[in-house]
Amino acid sequence: YSELSLIIELYNIPESYSINSYIALLIQFSNITVLCYALIPKAYKTQSFIIGTTFGILLFSFINIVIMAFTFDNLTNIPTNGHNHYYNLCLLLTTFGTATCDCMTSVLFYTFVAWYPTRYISVLSAGEAMSGL
Repeated sequence: YSELSLIIELYNIPESYSINSYIALLIQFSNITVLCYALIPKAYKTQSFIIGTTFGILLFSFINIVIMAFTFDNLTNIPTNGHNHYYNLCLLLTTFGTATCDCMTSVLFYTFVAWYPTRYISVLSAGEAMSGL
């Protein structure tokens, strides 16, 4: 998203620079999926469930990124009060999808790596810390 200002200028996104605020809100709303995952009873969180959920999140993230790559500049007409307003719903929805995956991977990967020796957890922690830079 460091190139978002360039996308705004080149593709004339109708939200203009307010799309940054929309994306920030969507990323915050995507944290609700971590809460939903936390509400799943521990009895259901078996090894096969966690592995399946991890691969499902990775597949969902891949699909979102591919869709975003081809549809980020598509506009959707939403008529309100007799006026036509265009919004970049594809970019916003795929951003929500990828943010959901990003929030869930931190929760799932630590559970997944906990089955391995502790040195793997420290490598995952270092990688997560470096990705934030």
